Amino acid sequence: MLNVLVQLGIDKPAQGKGLTPKQLRFVAEYLIDLNATQAAIRAGYSAKTAASIGKQNLRKLEIAATISEAQAKRSERTAIDADWVPKRLVEEAVADLADIIDREQNLRKPVIVSAISQARSARLLRNVGVAKAINKA
Repeated sequence: MLNVLVQLGIDKPAQGKGLTPKQLRFVAEYLIDLNATQAAIRAGYSAKTAASIGKQNLRKLEIAATISEAQAKRSERTAIDADWVPKRLVEEAVADLADIIDREQNLRKPVIVSAISQARSARLLRNVGVAKAINKA
């Protein structure tokens, strides 16, 4: 059971002291794809009752608290939050192949790509702001 907690990045679950090993496994499996039915099956619950067990588990306060705590710990570790996704999408939208591939068709270093993408993203956002201002005038 301690191994599952370590895997989740939790030293001691906030309210998860009453969780069974199967419930802890459910939490770990749920965090993979946020699919309660599949998590229940992978955790060892019957495939016939997995959908209802998955829903029930998500409603249990101890399980919900452990899931929330594990998600918060993962966000701290990965430094990915809701702001990261749109920022990354803008970087990819304005990327130019010349930014990531040199003349010999080799990939450039990611540090260079990131700096170039950031500059292009900033320029795009400035241009969008200018275009909006012009359209309002």
